Amino acid sequence: MALFQRFRTVARALRFGGAGDREGHADQARLGGIRTAVRQALTSLAYEEQALRRQLTEASGTAAAIAGTDSVDHGERAPADERLLAEAERQMKAAARRLDALRAQRALFMAMLDLAGGGAAPGTRARPQ
Repeated sequence: MALFQRFRTVARALRFGGAGDREGHADQARLGGIRTAVRQALTSLAYEEQALRRQLTEASGTAAAIAGTDSVDHGERAPADERLLAEAERQMKAAARRLDALRAQRALFMAMLDLAGGGAAPGTRARPQ
């Protein structure tokens, strides 16, 4: 009977050790899900940044073209040009504000990825611009 009790004790001890491995795998699975979600957010953020940079370049080019017209030399600009210039300026300001918000989000996501043990996401900078 003592031998049977000893066997049950050893078997429980072995099961307990195995549970730690299962727990470790469960922890890694949960963290893996977080890392995946954060990497997807960073990828989405990068696409939005690219689009905003294109928009900013276009608005800047439009503003430069309008501001560089010869009518300014005579002291006036056509009302239509003034409206276009004001709209280009509005777009540039909105894009700059959004880029600032995206930089802050990138810093947050990178910190989350570091905490989840994921390091830098592929195609992203380790530090925000």
